[in-house]
Amino acid sequence: LIANTGAVKFAGTNNQNFSGGTFNNGEMMKSSGTVTQTGNTTFSGTLMTLDAGTLTAVANNLTVTGATTLGGTATVTSTSGVVTFTGNVTSTGSIGSTSGNIAFSGDYQNNGTLHVGSGTVPSTGHVTSTEVLRGTGGRLVFLGNFATTTGDTFDGGAGYVRLAGGNNQNITGANFYMVEVQKTAGTATFVD
Repeated sequence: LIANTGAVKFAGTNNQNFSGGTFNNGEMMKSSGTVTQTGNTTFSGTLMTLDAGTLTAVANNLTVTGATTLGGTATVTSTSGVVTFTGNVTSTGSIGSTSGNIAFSGDYQNNGTLHVGSGTVPSTGHVTSTEVLRGTGGRLVFLGNFATTTGDTFDGGAGYVRLAGGNNQNITGANFYMVEVQKTAGTATFVD
């Protein structure tokens, strides 16, 4: 793998390991199998996944500074590493962590699943979810516009959901264990 240039591509059905580093773009085109980082990884460009494979950071950090597109049923996950998306994220796949933090700085269009373990997921960009947002004990913090749609599953589990910032936030059909509304402006609207 050559750092800082071109694209790193993962394909096929076998499990693959890579040592991490800083790369321009990342592409995963696996119909099955897992790509495992064994070191911290930064994609200074974009990350694109197609089809169905899994990219796991395990206990390492994964940072994507450009746009991220998770297509098909692809998964990006970690056990305890921090996953940071600086650019916009569009996903029909799954993003999650067992105990690590996941940060969204850009806009996040969730047409798949976001699973929050015991870590914290702050989002400063606009979040729109048409599918599943699920927590099991962690913290979801929304600072930008936030909207769920009818038919979306938003289950805070035993975790904490904080609605803050100055943007409007509209939540439809959510289950909360604990919710805090601490807005500087804008409106938080809850609809059954």
